[in-house]
Amino acid sequence: MRAGVRLDNPVFATETARVVLERSEIGWLYRFNRDIADRGNTDAEQIVDVGRRYASDSSARTCERLLEMTTREGAPNDVEEIVQRSFSSPYLPRVFGSIVSVGLVAGYMEYPDSTSGWTSEADWADFRNNQPIGLDATQGLRRHTRGTEAKDVDFADYGEAYAVNRYTGRFVLDEQDIIDDTVGANQTMPVQMGAMAARLRPDLVYAVLQTNGNLSDGTALFHSSRGNVLTTNALSLDNLGKAEAAMASQTVKTKSGVARPLNLMAGWVVVPRALRPLGKQIVSSASVVHGNTTQTGNVNPFAGEYQLRSDARLDVGVVNPLTEAKTTGSATTWYLFEQSGQQAIQVGYRRGTGRAPSIRVRPLTQPGQFGLGWDIAHDVGVGVIKAAAMVRCTA
Repeated sequence: MRAGVRLDNPVFATETARVVLERSEIGWLYRFNRDIADRGNTDAEQIVDVGRRYASDSSARTCERLLEMTTREGAPNDVEEIVQRSFSSPYLPRVFGSIVSVGLVAGYMEYPDSTSGWTSEADWADFRNNQPIGLDATQGLRRHTRGTEAKDVDFADYGEAYAVNRYTGRFVLDEQDIIDDTVGANQTMPVQMGAMAARLRPDLVYAVLQTNGNLSDGTALFHSSRGNVLTTNALSLDNLGKAEAAMASQTVKTKSGVARPLNLMAGWVVVPRALRPLGKQIVSSASVVHGNTTQTGNVNPFAGEYQLRSDARLDVGVVNPLTEAKTTGSATTWYLFEQSGQQAIQVGYRRGTGRAPSIRVRPLTQPGQFGLGWDIAHDVGVGVIKAAAMVRCTA
C-alpha cells in the first residue's frame, strides 16, 4: 500500500511472485492472494485492514513507529534523530525492503511482453555456455525386427549454445530521501525497477532477430541458403502464404543423405507497430473482399490460424543489453514463427530464481552514511533453437 500498489493484485498469486516475495520475507502476500483466488476471502484481510491505517504515513513517521516498537523510551522529537536512530533497527530493512519488493513484483509482472508465446523457456544451473539437447532430428522410429531389441534413438545438440548472464542495478535511499519522503505512498521507483528487469527479455530477443549474427555453422541466422528469408515480400494476405510455404518446405538430411521434411507449422506473425493494423486484419478477418465486389470463395484461409504480436522495437531498433549496441529497426520487416513457440528461440533463466529478478536490501554501514541500499539482479539469456522455425520477410 505504501508503494501505491493494491495488495489484492492477482499478479502476487503467481509462482514468479512467490519466489520474489519469499526472498523478501513477505511470502504471506502470495498466500493472501492465493486465498482470495481460492475462497474469495482470507483471515489475512484483518492484517491488511490494519495496514491500511498506516498507508498514508510518511517515511519518517514509519521510522518513528519502528522506534516506538523497539525501544522502551520511545522515539525522540527531532525528525533527523528519529531517522538516524531507526537505521539501527533490524526492522527498517524489512519494512522498506517489502515496499520495494512489492513494487518490483508489480512492475515486473505487469510489463507487456510481446515475446510471450512464440519463444520457449528453460532453466540452467549456472552462467556457463549451455547447450540445449534433444533427440536427433535426422532420425525416426524404425521398423522393428522380430526377436531383436529396439533401435537406439540418439541425442543431439538442439540449437545454439548460449549463456545466462546477470544484469544488475542498485539504488540508495539515504537519510535525506527518507526525511523528504522520496519513498512515499505514491512513489513509483520500485515499479519502474521491475519494468526495467522485465524489459531485458524482449530487448534480448529482438536484438537477436535484428543483429542477425552468425550461428555455429558460420552462416547468419536469416540467410538465403537457409530458406528463411523472403525479400520483396511486404505484409499481405498472399505474402503470408509465401512465408508459410517457405517454413513448410524446410527439410533436414538424414545420415544417409535423404532430405526429410520437418513439416513445421507456422502460427505466430510478429510485426512492427506500423504494421499492426494490417496484421490484425490479415489474421483476424473472416472474409476477403477485393474492390467493391465479394468474390466467390472469399473465406480468409488464415483466419483463426495465427496469433499476432507487435512491438515498437522492430520499428525503431533496440539497445542490446548484452553488448549495449543499438540495432537498426524497420517498419516494414516482419517475421513468421513456428506454431508451438518451442522451436525458434529459447529464453533461459538461472535455475532457482523463479525466472524473476532478485532484490537485496542492506543498511549503509560506511562512516558518515545513513540510509539503505538495494541491489537488483536478473539472470537471463537468449539463444536460437532452430533457424528453420522462423522466416524473415522484407518489403
